[in-house]
Amino acid sequence: MSSAIIAIFFLMIFPCFGVEPSISAQSRETGNITPLYTRQDLESFIDSFLIAKMDTLHIPGIVVAVVRGEEILLSKGYGFADLEAKRPMQPDKTIVRPGSIGKILTVTAVLQLVEQGKLGLDDDVNSYLRKFQLEADFPEPVRVRHLLTHTGGFDERYVAKEARTIKDVIPLGQYLADRMPPCVMPPGEFFSYSNHGMALAGYLIEIVSGQPYEEYIKKHILQPLSMHNTYYRPSSEEASERMKAYIYDQGLYKPQSYVHINDGPAGAWDATAVDMAHFMSTHLQLGQFQEKRILQTTTARKMQQEQFTHDPRLLGVGFGFFLLNTQGRRLVKHGGSHLGFYSSMILIPEEHLGIFFSCNQYNIMGSDVPKVPMDLVNALLDRYATTEKRALPEPPPDFPHRAGQFTGSYRNIHYDRGGLFKLATSLLQQVEIGSEDGMLLFQYLGQAEPTRWVEVDSLYFLEANGLTAGDRHMAFRRNENGRITHMFHVGGEAYEKISWYEAVKFQLIFIGLFVLIFLSTCLVWPVSYLIRRLRGISVAQSQMAQTARWLAGLTCGLNFIFLVGLVFILVYRLFEFTVAVPSEMIALLVIPLFTSALSIGMAVFTAMAWKYEYWSIGGRLYYSVVACTAFGFIWFLYYWNLLGFHL
Repeated sequence: MSSAIIAIFFLMIFPCFGVEPSISAQSRETGNITPLYTRQDLESFIDSFLIAKMDTLHIPGIVVAVVRGEEILLSKGYGFADLEAKRPMQPDKTIVRPGSIGKILTVTAVLQLVEQGKLGLDDDVNSYLRKFQLEADFPEPVRVRHLLTHTGGFDERYVAKEARTIKDVIPLGQYLADRMPPCVMPPGEFFSYSNHGMALAGYLIEIVSGQPYEEYIKKHILQPLSMHNTYYRPSSEEASERMKAYIYDQGLYKPQSYVHINDGPAGAWDATAVDMAHFMSTHLQLGQFQEKRILQTTTARKMQQEQFTHDPRLLGVGFGFFLLNTQGRRLVKHGGSHLGFYSSMILIPEEHLGIFFSCNQYNIMGSDVPKVPMDLVNALLDRYATTEKRALPEPPPDFPHRAGQFTGSYRNIHYDRGGLFKLATSLLQQVEIGSEDGMLLFQYLGQAEPTRWVEVDSLYFLEANGLTAGDRHMAFRRNENGRITHMFHVGGEAYEKISWYEAVKFQLIFIGLFVLIFLSTCLVWPVSYLIRRLRGISVAQSQMAQTARWLAGLTCGLNFIFLVGLVFILVYRLFEFTVAVPSEMIALLVIPLFTSALSIGMAVFTAMAWKYEYWSIGGRLYYSVVACTAFGFIWFLYYWNLLGFHL
């Protein structure tokens, strides 16, 4: 079905003035005559869908806005913005957190300056910077377009990105001068989502416009679009209608503190759903809202067109927007989240439709809340629009013989390479690729069931699961030696194939061995010594042998305390790191420096034990294993940035 026909179809099913239902064309499956659905039916359908999701996912409140062109078809709140005060969600009053959707505001402003000739998309970013320069060791410089497509190649940093109060927020230029991550990948080669890169784009707005970032956005975007309830780090008065954020844990709703982010242009905006409806309408109408135009048509269209992809067969990213397919339709979207809230903005340009969704319950670890907006879009398309189901081909008969080159562990390239969270972000962002029945199996860490993928071209696969079968794409890349090095997944994400020793399974085994040997060393020798004393057996040994054992026990005991303490802090204090490193963590990081020195002493005593035969051969072998484990632990800590203070 052509885009024009689809557009006409949507104009029919979403009538402008809520007219009475008339008779539709035949149903796509049964051929029965069914009534067209009015705006009231749309509201009823979305009501039932979202209320059910609120119940199953324990969401206190949701606000949604649906627009077609410039018309708001639906703006409605469900549940409570504040559970304790029983304050309802209201689309025109409740201040929600679009989060990273605010990046689209930043991109829009940058492109306005490009239109004015004050910025060039291919300009070297460093040519504008005076207080600091980007650290990069690649021939290609970081260009303005790289910031807008997340292809600058920046490392990621998670520590001290936020502030507890508005007074603690660091000025944008100072924050970036102090905390801008270096380039760790060639600019323009890989997509790697970067909050700091988008914050830098916001800083360029300040430099070339001569206005503070917030003032520029207000004057050139918010005011023309009548977005009167959109705020950048809102004051206490402006925030009085802000929704409260929650996580649902063990049957309880736990309120979450509002945090301010230092990299503000990456997502510090708050707004009402109605204001976001105006913003969606503007981009659906290619830069125009009512009589005001904020972008030229060609510029607005480029934002929604592909500007980068890892593979020409994959949908990539536009300027700010992510591109994807669902049920044969092209979508442009962006999401935003933080602990306690999730938002999403989804546009279907060919149908001139936009949906904004925001809710106030989100536990970042393993929540299904982010699926709700896309599930709603798919439900609406499945109910109201004709979808031609795509027949996927059978797997190639020779694929089982080639599947081994694809299988293994892959890691998202967007992780903290140089900071304290290298271990956590590396392990938590891994996927496993397996094979079965001539298909690849794709499984995220913790995902209950893998998705199945069928090869349709060389190094190119389509998902074979469920409603969106054939809409989700995956491609691989080989190096010059023919070895698979990367996998590119839906949404532009890039994964690198990793060595066996970096995989989650090996690292968990490795950590388990550390725990076993450290704990046994702390227990075996002291318990053995005590038992022999109680039995009256002589425990005489040289002073050097006793010192060697006590040194091993002290080293292993401290290393065990470090591991237990690290797990405890990451489980119970993880989100504090975004504001500042907890003092307990700084104290904990002293332990590896101390035990590394003690391990050198163990190496000396290992040599002496064999030379002077302190114990039996079994005892000497065990001591040697413990010493080697202590040195292996030093390598482990060094590799994962836990040796020293990588803050």
